[in-house]
Amino acid sequence: MSKTENYEKILNWLDKEKEKDKIQLEKSKADIVNQLKGMSKETLFIKQKTKLTLWQKIRKTIWGL
Repeated sequence: MSKTENYEKILNWLDKEKEKDKIQLEKSKADIVNQLKGMSKETLFIKQKTKLTLWQKIRKTIWGL
């Protein structure tokens, strides 16, 4: 077997592996998109309200913030 044939086999193998990785990546992206589509907007973007301390309430009342 000549060196060029060996190099061609290696390049063909590399191309096949790149295609496999590309297909796997696209499948992973599609899975993530489908998971996100199944969630509601409220669960993704919940604005958590924190309780104000006494001093924060006083400051808010005085400054009107």
